Amino acid sequence: MDSGESGSLWRALRKAQRAVKISREAGNVDKMREALAELELRIEAGVPDYEAWQELQALVEQRRKLADSESRRLGTLHQMISAERAMVLMGTVVEAIRRHVKDPKVLNNIAIDLQKLGQVGEAAYGLHVPED
Repeated sequence: MDSGESGSLWRALRKAQRAVKISREAGNVDKMREALAELELRIEAGVPDYEAWQELQALVEQRRKLADSESRRLGTLHQMISAERAMVLMGTVVEAIRRHVKDPKVLNNIAIDLQKLGQVGEAAYGLHVPED
């Protein structure tokens, strides 16, 4: 494809087609047969070129789709955090709550809510959850 064969092929096809036309108008059957044979050869030679371009177009489209998928995957990945990082974040939030909230009843209510949220509580962060 990169050797410029497609352009030269089209020029050769046009030349063969003109030869067919000229020999037909001149009534020269032998020359017309030769020109038609040349035209057929050039057409047959063009099929692999056409197929190569079709394959190239399909590969380019496939690569585009893969690039789009990878871009979406990376975007999603950057929006997520690991479980370890989530636990560190939760620990930091709980520590801030314990440091600033002095009312034991409020602390227990917050601990219950956090436990419901992420199954954390007294075991993970030392907040007391009242027994039922």
